Amino acid sequence: MNKNKYAFSHLIKGMQIDYDYHIILKELYPTVYDNLEVKKLLSNYKKATE
Repeated sequence: MNKNKYAFSHLIKGMQIDYDYHIILKELYPTVYDNLEVKKLLSNYKKATE
């Protein structure tokens, strides 16, 4: 829907609440989960919180 900023903002807020629930993204929206930008964001967020 071309609302990338909006979507990434919500994804980041969700990860701040509980990163472990990112797996739901993979289950419900596999196409989104396979997006390179999303994978990079998830990876960077995980590294930053370790």
